[in-house]
Amino acid sequence: MEIKNPGFITSSVSATSARNGPGTVSKVSHTLSECKEEDLALIKKALSVERFESHRKTASESDSVVFQRYQWNAALCEHFYAPLRILEVVLRNAFNEAIAGKAKPPDPNWLTTVPQWLRENERNDIVAAHDFLKERKRPITQARVVQEMSFGFWTSLLNSKYETLFHAIGAQVFPGMPRSARTRANASQRFEAIRALRNRIFHFRRIWNRQDLQRDYNEILEAIEWVDVNARRLLLPSDAVARFLVSLSERP
Repeated sequence: MEIKNPGFITSSVSATSARNGPGTVSKVSHTLSECKEEDLALIKKALSVERFESHRKTASESDSVVFQRYQWNAALCEHFYAPLRILEVVLRNAFNEAIAGKAKPPDPNWLTTVPQWLRENERNDIVAAHDFLKERKRPITQARVVQEMSFGFWTSLLNSKYETLFHAIGAQVFPGMPRSARTRANASQRFEAIRALRNRIFHFRRIWNRQDLQRDYNEILEAIEWVDVNARRLLLPSDAVARFLVSLSERP
């Protein structure tokens, strides 16, 4: 089922207003006309030829243009860091609280042991987190384990194997998700797409070639509000969307 996007970003936000607003945004260019051939050779070596060339659109493009696109890609990725960070934090806290509360009796320390109702992959993730803390001689507390669990762990709880879990806690984890669309399948589809994009961003892969980065950004903002209706307003800088649009418009 396709969920309609409420449209957090619209074309009415101008690049000029973003530049004049809080947090000056600079253009991506780095005086590329002055970039010497020998410097570009060193840049290729530092990045690897394969990574550098992945930003080339046509064989006739100069290396300076390719490097400009690499820098543009890095700038675009940076705009996703804050909303992705916010989403990860609110999601893990929402799942943690909901699962702790559904136990009978409630168990606020459910991650300090390995719950046997989880699939093997998720149990192994918890064991790895415990081992990590033990190796560093840190106590295995609920708060520490929650922090060690990856974004992938939390999104895996939307897997089809956890349909019953979603029926029990879905409304608590996603109170801002439209009730008519609040299904495990819809949540899983959205968060799997976000996880895949997140992995590309944090592994320094190109994203400028995606079909619709504005939609990608919108869907992260919407997902934040599914989990916590106030988090985006309170935690994301007020000019974040405008600054993202400025960068998006500076396509080399």
